[in-house]
Amino acid sequence: MALHDLMMSLGALALVVGLLLLVRPVLHALGARRGAGQDVAMGVEGVLALDRTRRLTLVRCDGRRALVLSGGASDQIVAWPEMEA
Repeated sequence: MALHDLMMSLGALALVVGLLLLVRPVLHALGARRGAGQDVAMGVEGVLALDRTRRLTLVRCDGRRALVLSGGASDQIVAWPEMEA
């Protein structure tokens, strides 16, 4: 009985993984088409780990950049560097 249960479990797992592999290209194409031509107003440009808990993150938001220190007692914006034209 245990061998039968094991084979059924492996078969179900193989079926789920196979379905995911078949659906992945379709979802990727839909996602790429949906995002095409849209300007992203916000994004992360870089991350620097300072230690185990703290990191500096350079965030772009509406054409400006913010340097954010996170992971300590509180998160804070360190600077809004000027953008070059």
